[in-house]
Amino acid sequence: ASAVLPSVRVECMSFGNLSPGKAREMARTIAAALRYNPAKAPQIPMEQHAVVLPSADTAFTVPALNPEDVNSGMLAIFQLVPGQDGKLPIEKSAAMELLGYIMKPRCFDQLRTKEQLGYVVFCLAGALHSRSFSTSYLNMLVQSSNFTASYLDSRAMNFLHSFRDELASMTEEEFTTVREALVGVKLEKPLSLGDEASPVWAEVSGHTYVFARRQAEAQALQGLSRQDVLQLLEQSILATGRRRASLWYVGKGKPVPTAPETGERDPPQAVLPFSELDSWKASQLTL
Repeated sequence: ASAVLPSVRVECMSFGNLSPGKAREMARTIAAALRYNPAKAPQIPMEQHAVVLPSADTAFTVPALNPEDVNSGMLAIFQLVPGQDGKLPIEKSAAMELLGYIMKPRCFDQLRTKEQLGYVVFCLAGALHSRSFSTSYLNMLVQSSNFTASYLDSRAMNFLHSFRDELASMTEEEFTTVREALVGVKLEKPLSLGDEASPVWAEVSGHTYVFARRQAEAQALQGLSRQDVLQLLEQSILATGRRRASLWYVGKGKPVPTAPETGERDPPQAVLPFSELDSWKASQLTL
């Protein structure tokens, strides 16, 4: 520890009812406790990186860590890849978030309530931001004690195809109502100091410093049409060449697949053991 601590980079954010002088005093106290040495610490923050998912769908299988666990599950990740400058336009990121916002309750209703695949059904869209890149993603998670991971994956894909038709038939009034609800979430006043500080720290720790990001995202959302979101779904989630990877968790008594299963909706092009994930990542582009 005596060799490591002096070489760490210390970044502090003080938030709340305190003066600039008190904030600097707190930072000096923390730095002293960590034996911070500016001469040895790196002056350039560590770069964050993200793997660019290939256009060939790949699923990775993981046998249950607990041999008595009967649950299987699948996690699918769809990614929007930025342009040559490494940045994803805010309109694209906003469209992905709106897609996930519209999809979330419908995904739960179809896969959890109607098909009763399992207790855990989840859908979420989000974004990653750093100094050098930004990217957006859509996650789908389903867990079941009765069905295989590959079957859960196929039902998730089947839902996405059926959701495409639902989105296409949504009225403009319905779409506007949902869009404005998400805008309201973006512009909602924080209910606690933690709620207010969290997005600020995300900008500081990521070295992006876009402190009005939520307001900019709200403005981008207001400019989106139903056709924008539908086009994103068709081109980046459903089309051949999409950026998608899956994790299949295989529970007790379930076979570990080694190849895509025939007869299932939109299966991955390759199925690999989780032990090959690191070598697979090393062969991919990074942001």
